[in-house]
Amino acid sequence: MGLAAARAFAQAGAAVVLADVDRDAVEKAAKALTDAGHHAVGVVCDVADEEQAASMVRSAVDAYGRLDMAFNNAGVQAPPSDAADESAEDFDRVNAVNLRGVWAVQKHELRQMRRQGFGAIVNCSSLGGLVGLPERAAYHASKPG
Repeated sequence: MGLAAARAFAQAGAAVVLADVDRDAVEKAAKALTDAGHHAVGVVCDVADEEQAASMVRSAVDAYGRLDMAFNNAGVQAPPSDAADESAEDFDRVNAVNLRGVWAVQKHELRQMRRQGFGAIVNCSSLGGLVGLPERAAYHASKPG
């Protein structure tokens, strides 16, 4: 979903910054966009680490001079398990990315946009915040936030 959104923004004329924990994936995605004639930068970022989230926002500003719009689409799932059997580690990791990570990125985006005097943020969530599925307790708990 994130790559599709980046592609759509790039095709509409936006310069984009893509972020992912997977270096190869984000570099490949950014290269595909630049090879197609778009402005794109790939940044390795684990949004569960607030310093990495802040660094990603700085990378966008360093690359393009400002941050006009942010589309936050971070999300992970734990391995399927019954809610009674889910580990605290899995629950914490899912919430660290899906809830706290999006908050951390948004916090630093807001700071930059306030300095500029403009900007817009869209936080992409999931129907998982409204409708639960079996064996996905952590994911469904993280998405309405």
